[in-house]
Amino acid sequence: MNKLIILLFFSIILTSCEKKSKVQKNITTIKLIEKEYNFGKISLGDTISHTFKVQNISEIPFKINQIGTSCGCTTSNFTKEEVNSNEFAVIETNFIPTKDRVGKVKESIVIDCNVEQGFITFYLTGEIEE
Repeated sequence: MNKLIILLFFSIILTSCEKKSKVQKNITTIKLIEKEYNFGKISLGDTISHTFKVQNISEIPFKINQIGTSCGCTTSNFTKEEVNSNEFAVIETNFIPTKDRVGKVKESIVIDCNVEQGFITFYLTGEIEE
């Protein structure tokens, strides 16, 4: 009976290690061209468009799963296909300020992807004048 429990215990450990290594094989390494874009001073009614780029510097394809933004005034579009080694993923952003956002702002764009920490965060910063 004890041998059966020990055998079962080692089987569980080996299975969990195998699953973990398979998951880690899908982790890629990237290079951020820039992490923050300062658009300076703008007025209400202006629209800021900016493109962030991410370079895949590993052999494992880079994949963006989804993107979230810190407010409804920021929208994004992104490369939906896997990005191979030495190629770039593109994240296009648009920021349209609203009256409640007058003053200094720092908006975030969070990318859910297959990097080690699971996400990347980009920022749009600047100042909105009335």
